[in-house]
Amino acid sequence: MKMKGVTGNWLSMNLLILNMSIVFCHNHINFGEQPLAKIVIHKTVLALHTSASIAALPFLLGTKGDDTDWVTVELESPHPSSDDWVGVFSPANFNSSTCPYTGGVGWQDEPYICTSPIKYKFANHSNPKYTKTGKTTLQFQLINQRADFSFALFSGGLSNPRLVAVSNSVSFVNPKAPVYPRLALGKSWDEMTVTWTSGYDIDEAVPFVEWGPKGGKQTRTPAGTLTFNRNSMCGEPARTVGWRDPGFIHTSFLKELWPNFRYTYRLGHMLSDGSYIWSKKYSFKASPYPGQNSLQRVIIFGDMGKAERDDSNEYADYQPGSLNTTDQLVKDLDNYDIVFHIGDMPYANGYISQWDQFTAQVQEISSTVPYMIASGNHERDWPNTGSFFDTPDSGGECGVPAETMYYVPAENRAKFWYKADYGLFRFCIADSEHDWREGSEQYKFIEHCLATVDRKHQPWLIFSAHRPLGYSSNAWYGMEGSFEEPMGRESLQKLWQKYKVDIAFYGHVHNYERICPIYQNQCVNSEKHEYSGTVNGTIHVVVGGGGSHLSDFTSAPPVWSLYRDRDYGFGKLIAFNHSYLLFEYKKSSDGKVYDSFTISRDYRDVLACVHDGFAALGCAPLSSLLQTNSPPSRTAYSDGWGYLQRYSDAQVSVCWIERGRLWDKTYLSLAVYDVFIVPEWDPPGFISLQPVSPARQECQAEGRGVTGVLGSALVLGSAPREGVPGVLGLAGVSHRGRVYLGSSARQECRADGGCTWGRVPGVLGSTGVPSRGRVYLGSSARQGYRAEGGCIWGHRLGRGVSSRDGVSWVPRLDEGAELRER
Repeated sequence: MKMKGVTGNWLSMNLLILNMSIVFCHNHINFGEQPLAKIVIHKTVLALHTSASIAALPFLLGTKGDDTDWVTVELESPHPSSDDWVGVFSPANFNSSTCPYTGGVGWQDEPYICTSPIKYKFANHSNPKYTKTGKTTLQFQLINQRADFSFALFSGGLSNPRLVAVSNSVSFVNPKAPVYPRLALGKSWDEMTVTWTSGYDIDEAVPFVEWGPKGGKQTRTPAGTLTFNRNSMCGEPARTVGWRDPGFIHTSFLKELWPNFRYTYRLGHMLSDGSYIWSKKYSFKASPYPGQNSLQRVIIFGDMGKAERDDSNEYADYQPGSLNTTDQLVKDLDNYDIVFHIGDMPYANGYISQWDQFTAQVQEISSTVPYMIASGNHERDWPNTGSFFDTPDSGGECGVPAETMYYVPAENRAKFWYKADYGLFRFCIADSEHDWREGSEQYKFIEHCLATVDRKHQPWLIFSAHRPLGYSSNAWYGMEGSFEEPMGRESLQKLWQKYKVDIAFYGHVHNYERICPIYQNQCVNSEKHEYSGTVNGTIHVVVGGGGSHLSDFTSAPPVWSLYRDRDYGFGKLIAFNHSYLLFEYKKSSDGKVYDSFTISRDYRDVLACVHDGFAALGCAPLSSLLQTNSPPSRTAYSDGWGYLQRYSDAQVSVCWIERGRLWDKTYLSLAVYDVFIVPEWDPPGFISLQPVSPARQECQAEGRGVTGVLGSALVLGSAPREGVPGVLGLAGVSHRGRVYLGSSARQECRADGGCTWGRVPGVLGSTGVPSRGRVYLGSSARQGYRAEGGCIWGHRLGRGVSSRDGVSWVPRLDEGAELRER
């Protein structure tokens, strides 16, 4: 293991080992994480040889529209050696004429090269006979990085490079093209952000995103633009040999999304001449609304790093883990909804080109699902820059690339803590690289994040940070019950306990470990896999085996350590509903589950098949209706979300919103009614009311739900009911032969329990057709028709409850019942 500026003599090596031992015991700094740091590029000596040659083909890359392409490099040397290596430089002109002299440690007065290559290979990598023949061919995979490339042959190894030959340049068709989209949740649950990189300054082209519902009308939303320069860096190598222009980082905010809708998007730049530059098309599924009772799946891990698929950079420890984790997540992309990468992302450590490499590696994931990040020591830490740990782990980046390249819904990007609401989950993401102790600004944020969640709506409360602020039995953390940062849990455990945090996740330690439900170093629950009811403590899980070199455990596991695995892997959370949560640990090598546990609990005081996370917009709450039997408040409304109300009364007035107007209905019959208010939509949202009928299908909420008649009728455009049999919704299911709106079983589905009607084009609710007297939602014959078999029925009653594209099912009440606008 080498450090820049450290000689190879015996004394220096022993001092280095001693120093590293001290550091590992205190701050866990890993030298040599970044292979490019092995190259002492500023010591390069010019040694061009007329008999040496190196050539690269093809000249033009990405001719099929790809952001990645392969280059074949042929080289010949008259004096081949096992120390010969080939570096890839971008821009292609890599001499030091434009590089400032900094006078750093080990610098010559006038270095010929002051910029590190973006990757390298030894010349004998694919041909062991190179040292005899002096000829070989190498394959490099390049990504679009906004500039051209050239290849240089060096002798003398990495520590004493001698430049022997330089190749021709190669370039992508459009080096400035928009690339590597990164989705992230916005500050509101119905907002998605899209961040990408390009070579276009805002003075040169206007950035925007073209997006809309899949198959529907597309709109354009402008993007903001950020960048940073060499002076934004805090030290070397980020300011010196590691510097590379990051291009321009654009972020667009896509708002007012419908929960669980599939949207398509593409990145665009309008040039000054009116022409457009486009990316390829991508798609994502919008987030569930807070409290939505549907299947929600979360991936969480840390410390993945990056690796090269062409075997360059000699990532001996990273290539298996990092690529395996990436490939498993790509393979499983349809089976999760959001990713949390909790720190230590590319391990660029001051070599800025590696951020492009990382965003390219994960783009198939980050372009499809939100890719949320946390700040790690290798992103943020640098002495005297405000980081809590005064170490040089970031290589002079001091958080700037991470904060610019990735969006998080934080109030201040320099303070990387934030909350994220995702359906049944509340995530409180801490920044372990800033002070979290009691009295600090971050401590107040953490408590506020934990305290403000409504557990009836969002039962699953998750805390996460990069460093283990809780528990880990990693070898350098020392004695049982104590570790490197005991102040972490000493400060935070009373918050975890007070607010009943379910699980705390960490990275930093490069392995997997699960801790029992714990408080003050003591297990508080004897169960190991199936937790139910009140757990009495927080389960701590280390998921730092994303790809970086693995960490060792203590020889004997502490009593609170339930499962340990020194291997690469990631965690997966699955919320089935309000009452049942599953966690799985999967290995990156095969994607199989090696550890798991469940939590079953019921936070809801009113069980229903549908539950929404918002207060009613002016309608009287359920409790007051039950207590007073009074009609709802008659206040002004605007289109927006309401919530399900279930109540019984001899005379009840129900209000709802449609097309910007308030409507109400008075029912004279004794019955139970469900009310759901939906937002304006195209077609406009509307409310549909249906009294309970014994002929309705049974409704069984998953887990600890209730069985009984379903009192609400179809609401087109209402929140999805995925995974809840018997509930109609845009992402519903087919259950016991009944047809449900948006069901994946819409083709060859049955509505009467016995007949197969054939294939139904499109999605039920918009493009269906009637058949044999049954009505498919959205058909022109929808009025006056009914679905047979006792599933759903209704008829048009009065005015104001309608939709251009759907069916409004209204109550079958006494003749003379009136529907009036007020």
